[in-house]
Amino acid sequence: MLYEYPDLVQAVFLHVVSELPRPLIPSPRLINGRPILFFRTYIGAAVLACQWGLIDRDGMMRVAASAQDALNNVDKSSDKWNDLYYDLMKAEKTFGAFSH
Repeated sequence: MLYEYPDLVQAVFLHVVSELPRPLIPSPRLINGRPILFFRTYIGAAVLACQWGLIDRDGMMRVAASAQDALNNVDKSSDKWNDLYYDLMKAEKTFGAFSH
């Protein structure tokens, strides 16, 4: 896509799926001036999108709130919550404190 249609694509987001609790997530890379961004959770994707100027901080915050709401019926010991908390900490470190 990035070789054939770089003007039509702002970024490519690839979801890292693994049974490992903390898999290695590749660093962003550029192809034809467009980033390929790897994420584990929607919050992680939103943080990356915000860092790359694809969405604003408010958009990132809406994604974070929605992702948390989606896990309301999931047991707190689930790896999904661990991944979410990890990405929330990255968001806070990058963009400042917010309630969660």
